[in-house]
Amino acid sequence: MSNSNKHIEEFLDYYLNVEQSPDYAVLITGCWGSGKTYFIRQYLEGRGAAGKDVVKTFDWLTDCEKYAVVYVSLFGAKSREEMDKRVLEKLHPILNSDYLKSIPTAVSTIAKLLKEYSVNPALKATGAVAEIATPFLAEVLPNIIKGEGEKLKGAVVVFDDVERADMLLPELLGYLNEYVEHLHVPCILLADKEKWEEAQKCQEDKSTLHHLSSTKEKVIGKEFQIQTSFDEVWNLWFNKEKHLLGDKAWRLLKDCHDIIAQVFELSNASNYRSLRHTFFDFQLFIENIQDEYLINPEFNSLFIADFFAHQYAYYLGWFKASEYAESNAIQRGCAKASVENRNHRLAQDESVDEELYKKYPKLPYEKFEEIFDKVKRLSSYAFLDDYYAKWRQIWQEWFSKNYVEAEHLNNVIKNSIWYDKKDDYYLNKMYEWFREDDDSGPKAMAALEKALREKKLTSPISIMCLFSKLYWLAQRRVFVEDYNAFCKKIEDYVVACKGILEYEDVDKWTQHTMLDSSYSDVKKELDHLQELLKEILAEKAASFKQNKMDEFFENLGNENPVVSEQTCGTIINGYLDEKKFVFGDLNAERFCEAYRKMPSRVKTNCFNALKSRYQYHPEQIEREKNFLEKLLKNAQKIYNDAKRPLLPSVFAFDYLIRTLEKILGEKNDAT
Repeated sequence: MSNSNKHIEEFLDYYLNVEQSPDYAVLITGCWGSGKTYFIRQYLEGRGAAGKDVVKTFDWLTDCEKYAVVYVSLFGAKSREEMDKRVLEKLHPILNSDYLKSIPTAVSTIAKLLKEYSVNPALKATGAVAEIATPFLAEVLPNIIKGEGEKLKGAVVVFDDVERADMLLPELLGYLNEYVEHLHVPCILLADKEKWEEAQKCQEDKSTLHHLSSTKEKVIGKEFQIQTSFDEVWNLWFNKEKHLLGDKAWRLLKDCHDIIAQVFELSNASNYRSLRHTFFDFQLFIENIQDEYLINPEFNSLFIADFFAHQYAYYLGWFKASEYAESNAIQRGCAKASVENRNHRLAQDESVDEELYKKYPKLPYEKFEEIFDKVKRLSSYAFLDDYYAKWRQIWQEWFSKNYVEAEHLNNVIKNSIWYDKKDDYYLNKMYEWFREDDDSGPKAMAALEKALREKKLTSPISIMCLFSKLYWLAQRRVFVEDYNAFCKKIEDYVVACKGILEYEDVDKWTQHTMLDSSYSDVKKELDHLQELLKEILAEKAASFKQNKMDEFFENLGNENPVVSEQTCGTIINGYLDEKKFVFGDLNAERFCEAYRKMPSRVKTNCFNALKSRYQYHPEQIEREKNFLEKLLKNAQKIYNDAKRPLLPSVFAFDYLIRTLEKILGEKNDAT
């Protein structure tokens, strides 16, 4: 830090060595965590005796060549007496005892001790010292002095956390004035800039015997603001000879300067204390990750960026653990829930808790997403939506418990594109193969050949999306085969996969890809491939429908309330698309049987889903009219034939009957 703060060091050299004491204190300010304490410690250590670590702890009575340094924190100090006590305790560990607490202290006693100590450090525990100190102090003082032969030119008192003293500012300044003006003891004050200015503003409005500004000018002769750059801190923490962390963390981070610097700079908050805590938390976090899952450079960079962005923001107070969990609940299923699209999200996704939106007009986590939007991170990697959600859950657990179960964490990394799903990762690069470099391009080609050879592509929509790009590349002679041979190769692959292809609506493939001008160049080939897939899938339609109907009734009639409520949206609302699932193929009697077994909340979801289905797709009423009429007839029979008094499960058919009558009535009205 010496470069940025050289002017402060040069002034302190003058201040601590001037023949005639300036009789004022030096104030060094900076944001919380900006490195004020670290700076002064490094400065004084640099003036220490050769080969000695003189300022390693904060129990300072150091054996610097020139100064005896007493470090005192004023955090929570309520009175002069309490500050006296802290100064005296810091003179030497031997004084920090229960016996000491019973000794009356006063600023004059300590100050005179410091004065005599600075003028004549070899002073024996007799004479003047005996006059101003208790017998106990007179007895132990020789132990404090490191030997009669040492010559210390002066004592220096460093008061840290000045702004956090629990006393009026004029009183505090008056106390400090005893040292600098009357006893000529150099004092260095360290304070949080914002809190210090806030304290001054607060006190200026109060009536005091001495005007605050004049008192401040009398006591504090010079004020500096610490200037610390990220690079300076990085070089101090990550040099080869002496680094901040253990070997495992150091090996991972030593080449990640740019990644962490980007996070730090985007945050616009130079809090080096929080950054230091983040480094130590990273060291703790990776202890649960197996070494074999920390060898992929791309994964490591995304993981490190995500960890430092989250943990540093957490220390800065941008969100709390509970707020992160609630933000995560609101944002599930989408990469970013911005203020602008919030109403749309509420309208489209019934799983979103509207009460949480009311609670947070602007989510705490949104600030995080907005600021770190440009940082490539695991939980914002747009290409990997499902993986993004898994890491959101990991961070939620970490912030809630300060711990993530090791097996779960390693499995999430293992089952990723960088490890067990590495082939899938490189296969996806074929979508924009022309943008890859000469290292990943051939790997993507190899992944494609492996997928074709092992018949891993079984989703018809994925086949259409991927091959729309491959045909275009084949036209430009990218592959070993010529264009016609490549088209034949793809056709043969689809036929060979006939028995393992998934059942999907191939007409929907255009919704899953961004069609550009290249699509028109290969439209003929794609249309042919689409028809071939539809022909193959037509043979699977009957068994698919039967399987789907079995699945529908199995889940719809599940008597476990938890399972039913969780799956209802998927089982009912998920079948609103008649091409995916046709209600007209359902058995009306079986539907009523399942409806009767549903928990009451699921029944409500059921008839609401029916209303929505035909409200948004009125054309389906005619297609499924036969099923609706049979369902209404069965529901009326169950309701009318049941014994009285009715059971709640039977009374629920009243809602179903009225819903069906309304749907069929709307059809008749339209006719």
